[in-house]
Amino acid sequence: MNQSLVFAILSQQTGDFVRVSIPFLCLFLISSAVSAHGGRTDSEGCHTQSSTGTRHCHGGKQIPKTGSDKLNQESGYDRRTFMKGWEDKDGDCQDARQEVLISESLEKVVLDSTGCRVVTGLWYDPYTGKHFRDPSDLDIDHFVPLEEAYDSGADAWDFDERRQYANNLEDEDILIAVSLSANRSKGSRDPSQWMPDNQRYHCEYLSTWIGIKARYGLVMDDREIDFIANKIRECE
Repeated sequence: MNQSLVFAILSQQTGDFVRVSIPFLCLFLISSAVSAHGGRTDSEGCHTQSSTGTRHCHGGKQIPKTGSDKLNQESGYDRRTFMKGWEDKDGDCQDARQEVLISESLEKVVLDSTGCRVVTGLWYDPYTGKHFRDPSDLDIDHFVPLEEAYDSGADAWDFDERRQYANNLEDEDILIAVSLSANRSKGSRDPSQWMPDNQRYHCEYLSTWIGIKARYGLVMDDREIDFIANKIRECE
């Protein structure tokens, strides 16, 4: 779903948002989980991945009941099941980190003598509202962190699906260049546990978060839903 459409739906423009927000989000995310992959699901919520021929299931991963909280669940997350490092998918010697730095720079970047690494550029970090010129001051953040994605449904993905998500350059919302300090502060936390210092970015942050979770069939727990439903009231 287009990010602006998600934001329009969830904004106060409808007037009915406060009344319908939580059930709407639940229904939206559950239904999206079924359509997030190419294969149709059967009665058990399972389907065959067309690219690999393997079968996996989504039926057991639904919106948690009232009181459920990811903080109280033991995660089996291992970063290596998503990525061993930034990949160079097109073989041009610029891996995903360099590609994001190039695409998000506000001016033409300067590359090193090999043409593989970015040396300077100009980046705006919406998390902090600050500009940066030295790429070493920046991290490439997974907007919905890998561990959060795993705990929200990506545990059911196969390795190819996880690797695609971790190095995704096709979906411009997945990877974002932000300051080292902001990314380390955020860690793997969802919006109920962490929000950017830049309050002007809060509405866009929430709408992007919702859009990613919907597109990739990733669920929200009760705390997450409640926080977003209340916070979005502040958006115009």
